[in-house]
Amino acid sequence: TLEFSTPPFPFSLSQYVLAVESLQNASSDYQKDIEVIQNMITPNNCFLSYDLAQSFEQGIGFKQNEDIAFNLYKISSEKEHIASTYKLASFYTGRHLEEAIHFYKIASSKSEQYKLLLAFCYMKRNRDQNDATRAFQLYESISNEGNFEATYYLARCHQQGFGTAQNYEKAFESYTKASNGNFLYAIYNLGLFYEYGIGTTKNFDEAFQLYKRASQTNYIPAIYRLARCYEYGIGTESNFDSAFSLYSLASQFEQNPEEYQNVFQYNTITQIDNSFEETINGETIVSDPSFASTLYINQTKSLVQYRKGLEYENDK
Repeated sequence: TLEFSTPPFPFSLSQYVLAVESLQNASSDYQKDIEVIQNMITPNNCFLSYDLAQSFEQGIGFKQNEDIAFNLYKISSEKEHIASTYKLASFYTGRHLEEAIHFYKIASSKSEQYKLLLAFCYMKRNRDQNDATRAFQLYESISNEGNFEATYYLARCHQQGFGTAQNYEKAFESYTKASNGNFLYAIYNLGLFYEYGIGTTKNFDEAFQLYKRASQTNYIPAIYRLARCYEYGIGTESNFDSAFSLYSLASQFEQNPEEYQNVFQYNTITQIDNSFEETINGETIVSDPSFASTLYINQTKSLVQYRKGLEYENDK
């Protein structure tokens, strides 16, 4: 004979469906429905509130409502559903770093994949030297496991002296490692290191090739740097037509952010801000220049016209 065990949780499908339907039609007072669902959720069925939360967060089958999604993720998180804990942390990242760190610490204690986000939050909060040290140590540990995004951040730490002594040579090594893993921002920054001789000897040919690689993703700073290479003959022959074309492209993307978002789609785990400013031997290097490119376009346009005029004279 078949034996049926009594479910270890007081779950009523009909009550659950009614609560979900009520949530779907909720205006602002939905706490009673949340409480009904909360009373039925246990560690054995917490995936139900997680899946429901995703539906409300993404607007799939329900009207999008992040507040309801947040409360549902909270229910599952309290039942030790790690993906829900991660979702809570991500909700808090842009709003309340203390809470984000709290939930990322819980999530990372259960799964290695969340340690990078915890390190990022420490770096972003940067309340004291302890935050810097924690971030650096986490990046170093995760980088050793082959995570190239962590290796990129490790390079930034060495470069800026964040959580460790400033060391351009180690920054160069880490950027090289992350670049070999095709991590975009490392490829671009490595180009800067070669162009300006930061942590290594100057190598304009390498810088040009790295900017060229990074620009293939339509990353504006790389397009701008590549244009400079063509304009001034850095690692390549001067080519004013190519410089003008690239400056124009950078300007076009800059003036049309929506178009840029459509062509530049490079996904990372963290919210990377790749801007920095360094002074090397009295020279200021800005990694992410503001290129309202009108000045450069006018400059290169005049050079193109001048060169074409010379060609015309030579052909006569």
